[in-house]
Amino acid sequence: MKKRYLILAGILAASMLAAGCGKKNSVAPEQKVEVQTSTDDTANIKNVMGTKSETTTSIVFTNKMGSAISAIYVRPTRDDGDDSDETWGSDLVNGKFTLADKDKAVYYMEKSQKDDDGNAVTSFDVRITFSDEEQNECFFRKLPLLTISQLSFCMDGEGEDGIP
Repeated sequence: MKKRYLILAGILAASMLAAGCGKKNSVAPEQKVEVQTSTDDTANIKNVMGTKSETTTSIVFTNKMGSAISAIYVRPTRDDGDDSDETWGSDLVNGKFTLADKDKAVYYMEKSQKDDDGNAVTSFDVRITFSDEEQNECFFRKLPLLTISQLSFCMDGEGEDGIP
């Protein structure tokens, strides 16, 4: 009986050695690792504002307002309440396209912007106007655009009671 146990133990030990069980490799076997880099979702967007460069960040704007957008303005947040056209600068769309409902546009924005005092700008205001000139324009305030990659324009409510 002892002979059988010894033979079984020997066979078990031999099979473990053959399989490499309990053996540590000092050199890891070569592995094929597929590294997935982040895909540039902006590549398929046809509506482009600004110019892509090493000093810009991209923000994807999605229109969920229910109406076509004809102009988009972005400026550093102002505390003085001045919403005159001069404070907004240039229209980013500039007649190149109309952003239909559910459509997207990419905006390439300079990463390092300074205010009038030379401080880094961290929040921005966005103003949109609609193709239907009878609709009121909408304002989105104090947005941290440099830290986000996607922004959806939408309304809470409808018509004159809607809040952007």
